[in-house]
Parts: sequence; structure tokens; C-alpha cells
Amino acid sequence: RGKLEELIRQLHRGPPAARVEAVDVEWGEYSGRHSDFSVRF
Repeated sequence: RGKLEELIRQLHRGPPAARVEAVDVEWGEYSGRHSDFSVRF
């Protein structure tokens, strides 16, 4: 969870010269449904 919280902090800042208006986060219970997670850009 700590790594996800750091990612969320970075999303609030965004890249240089960007204006981030909102970041919506909804925490849920672990379901085991997904085996991995990645961010692509």
C-alpha cells in the first residue's frame, strides 16, 4: 500500500508545467482477482 500511496502523491503533482485538477482514489478490499499491476504511458 505504501508504494501505491507514493504513486498517488506523484499523480497529484503531475509532470512539470501540468495542472492536475483532480485525482480520485477509491480503496477496496483485496479480492485476489488481479495477479499484477502496471502503468503504461
